[in-house]
Amino acid sequence: MLKENHAKTLFSGPISFTPTCPSIEAPEDIVPENAADDIAKGALAEASEELAKWYDNILVDKRIEGGYDGLTDEEKKAFDEIHFDQEDERNALWDTFKAAINYEDEEKCDDNCKAIFEAELLKWEQ
Repeated sequence: MLKENHAKTLFSGPISFTPTCPSIEAPEDIVPENAADDIAKGALAEASEELAKWYDNILVDKRIEGGYDGLTDEEKKAFDEIHFDQEDERNALWDTFKAAINYEDEEKCDDNCKAIFEAELLKWEQ
């Protein structure tokens, strides 16, 4: 609708109406967002979630195979320690990979870069 019709009575056949706009002028402090950045953030979140799910499922499988529910508290603690040690080793390796691609440097590796890295890391891990 044209701005010139703001607060004017208009007719369409037998019907009349008065259009009103809450604000004709856009506030100056609104900064448009880049849709590509939102898409990249979504892709990164999805890739991170898939990677986390992969390892959660592996842990569940290992617990089932090892009869975790039937273990004593001491045995569960030993089982968990092995898992945490493996997780620490995996995270150290991932940190090495991340350093190689400048993962933490936003100028060199944006959210698109990170999403691709995590998706490829998941493929590699699988």
